[in-house]
Amino acid sequence: TGFDFDAREVELGSKSLSYDRLVIAAGSRLTRPEIPGLEQHAFSIDTWNDAKALENHLQRLTDNPAGPARDTVLVIGGGLTGVELACEMPDRLRALGISGGRVILADRQDHIGSNMGLHAVPVIEDALSELGIECRTGVNVTGIDADGVKLADDSRIEAATVVWSAGMSASPIAAMIPVTRDKLGRIPVDRTMRVIGLNDIYSAGDIAAAPLDPGHSTVMSCQHSRPMGRFAGNNV
Repeated sequence: TGFDFDAREVELGSKSLSYDRLVIAAGSRLTRPEIPGLEQHAFSIDTWNDAKALENHLQRLTDNPAGPARDTVLVIGGGLTGVELACEMPDRLRALGISGGRVILADRQDHIGSNMGLHAVPVIEDALSELGIECRTGVNVTGIDADGVKLADDSRIEAATVVWSAGMSASPIAAMIPVTRDKLGRIPVDRTMRVIGLNDIYSAGDIAAAPLDPGHSTVMSCQHSRPMGRFAGNNV
């Protein structure tokens, strides 16, 4: 619930725990903007429970008659999570006995994988094309209901399965640290994973932003979080 850096204590409700060195590695969470119907009708895979809810929903799809909405999975967010999830869906639908299922990957940017570097775009596009995944770019979702989504241009995408994976932000614990955080709410650390401006405090994973090279920092992904954790643990 809080920190006392002068006393070197972590506040745990009515209790506290002292430390000699501290590693803050509380991760991230999915960003959920205030879009009408998002909380009620969109799934995610942000946590184990969220992923289980999506799996239970998929298992119940064939209880309903076939149709454009039932047989369509719409993944919103063309980052690492969205691309990986979309690529799993064609096989998942076939395993459920839904032949001719439709998988759509949508993003508000002008191309899928916009945060992965231009060199990755052709690889991503080839993989999505080979799997028959439809890409919708430059779209802005304004509402979600049980049968699909409404877009800013007043068009609709019919889909009984809508999965939100558009953006992440650092754990709220980051806001308790007296540092200037980046636009994702992350704690700034140096190359040793030490929190800049604080003594004996380290941070790693999605909650932290570490320098890579001039102008670039780590991104929220296991590819960066795992080595960050190893560096922090070793240095502590």
